[in-house]
Amino acid sequence: MQRLHLGDGRTIRLGAQLAKAGEGTISDIAGHPEWVAKIFHPHLTALAAKRTKVQAMAKARPPDAVQPDGFVVLTWPDQTIVESGTICGFVMGKVDMSTAVEVHKLSNPADRQYPNPTGPQWPKQVTWTHLVNIATNLCLAVDTAHRAGAVIGDFNERNILVCNTTRVTLVDCDSFQFRSGNTTFLCDVARPEFLAPELAGVDLKRHAREKNSDLFVLAIHIYLLLMAGNHPFLRGDWTGPGDKPEALVLAAGGQWAGGPNSQLKAHPAAPPMTMLPRTVQALFERALGTGAKNPTTRPSAAQWQRALAAITTVHCARDKTHVYPYHNKVCPWCRLSERHSRPVGATGRTVRGGATTSRIPVTTSVRKPGVVAPTMTAPVIRPAPPIIAPSRSARQAGAIQRHRAIDGTVAGVAIFSALTVVVPWLIGHFLLRGRYLQTSSLVYDDQIRAIWPYFWTELRGGWALIALISGALLALRPWQGRRPAVVGGVVLLCVAVWLGTGARAGFGDAESDSVRKLASTTFPFDSRFLSCGRGLTLGFQSTKSGPVESMWQLYLGSELGYRGNGCNRISVYRGWQRVGYLTLPAGVEFEYGSDDLWTYVEESKQSLESGYTIWGYEPSQVWLNARTSDGRIVSTNLRDAASQGLAIR
Repeated sequence: MQRLHLGDGRTIRLGAQLAKAGEGTISDIAGHPEWVAKIFHPHLTALAAKRTKVQAMAKARPPDAVQPDGFVVLTWPDQTIVESGTICGFVMGKVDMSTAVEVHKLSNPADRQYPNPTGPQWPKQVTWTHLVNIATNLCLAVDTAHRAGAVIGDFNERNILVCNTTRVTLVDCDSFQFRSGNTTFLCDVARPEFLAPELAGVDLKRHAREKNSDLFVLAIHIYLLLMAGNHPFLRGDWTGPGDKPEALVLAAGGQWAGGPNSQLKAHPAAPPMTMLPRTVQALFERALGTGAKNPTTRPSAAQWQRALAAITTVHCARDKTHVYPYHNKVCPWCRLSERHSRPVGATGRTVRGGATTSRIPVTTSVRKPGVVAPTMTAPVIRPAPPIIAPSRSARQAGAIQRHRAIDGTVAGVAIFSALTVVVPWLIGHFLLRGRYLQTSSLVYDDQIRAIWPYFWTELRGGWALIALISGALLALRPWQGRRPAVVGGVVLLCVAVWLGTGARAGFGDAESDSVRKLASTTFPFDSRFLSCGRGLTLGFQSTKSGPVESMWQLYLGSELGYRGNGCNRISVYRGWQRVGYLTLPAGVEFEYGSDDLWTYVEESKQSLESGYTIWGYEPSQVWLNARTSDGRIVSTNLRDAASQGLAIR
């Protein structure tokens, strides 16, 4: 074992070599199972700059790069490794590779169905709910890197590891773009299929990236996870002119598969975009559509995380392995399967004859907003809480039980209230009002009816009807042991009569109060105006035999302190509420005579005085008129009266 020193002076010994990469070798560290060491190759290009970069990153290590339970979110340089006074590598958190797989082995349905025989087998059991959870945790990992001041840069699928708890680790962090003081350490590599369009053709060895370039690629990874492994620019049906453009050209133009304004339609092997909640669809358009030309509009990782955590999923009634957002009326995976001879379901299994090839049962449940994916049978996939959540303590478990008890009590009270109050009132209001509970034709304006007296009488009427039906069923039932039932039925019938009689009388009293209120408020001038003693009253109804639907009144008055001989103010009332008024210009008054106020009906070409009831016309055809002293007319039709339609014409 090689003997080396950490940056703080401690001595370490390297253990077994784990892997050999392009920049160095990865080895265990004796006595530190939580760490691994990366030792740079001596011939590495720009080795001096690499040493300076990892030294700066180790000094700025984010506190949440490793979680309290030891899970590694970012393989961030923890400390430098020194040999003979020279930095030769660094230590970082160790990822459990026995359960971790690269993200593309989960987003690709075929890779989930047929994992590497020598690798983890749990991807076979992953459902769409788990993929949503993985996308959520990926967003949290990206947000952790961005809050540390880094830009991921080479944000490709090989640098994203997922463990069997659906938690996510970002690796190769020493290649991140990182700024220390006035020095920016660039990330000079990228894969074209995971590159923001503004960086196409840019010399990455000299150009500093912005965090929103990561956000474009983050949306691509989320799309791959949620849309059955289909890339938004590499896969899709081109409906525009000519041949399908290259992926980078499509990305630069915001032409992504399934976008609302895109000429690139979703691939036939992909589910429809409408499967996703509208909030998620809108985030994709902001990231890949408008965000292609305006990077500042791309949603942040935190915004993505909130939208994904809010998704509620349900299970298909035909195939329990199909999981999808609850707003879908039919299972999108079943629809997708019907379009293919060997369809691929939401779990990534090939379906033949309606049965899956998997022999391991899956026991999942509905995914609620903010709740992580459910646990499955062996091989166990323990779905992750949000990245920062520790395990629950006994005290927390007790609090959860108390909260559940409170929830049960609240639910019981709500159900009891619905059965004893809401349902009977609905029966009284919609079934008995106007039938058993007689309404008065004199109440032409329903707004005059107060809430409480009518609510109480309608509630009693609903109780009465329920008691009547229950009593009749008990008293008339044909089976043996009838005496207790008959007695109970008679009691309920008596209660029904008592409640029904009281409800009907109370409803009549309430109607009488409404009539009195209408009569006492037909002309509610306030204290600033005086009545001229003249008015016009008009009833309006739709049919000749129907009830009066509204009572319209036109009144003349004068302002307090007005020194003219007549009236200079006119007001329109609908029922007991004033809906319009007009004050005449100085020097103009209203005429005084038998025909100074009248109603005019357009279709019949007829003028009517006060007291008529108009039926069979549109409100716009019925006019209220008053003549002024200068020969003009102040008028409005019933349609416009309620919107200050009075005008001098």
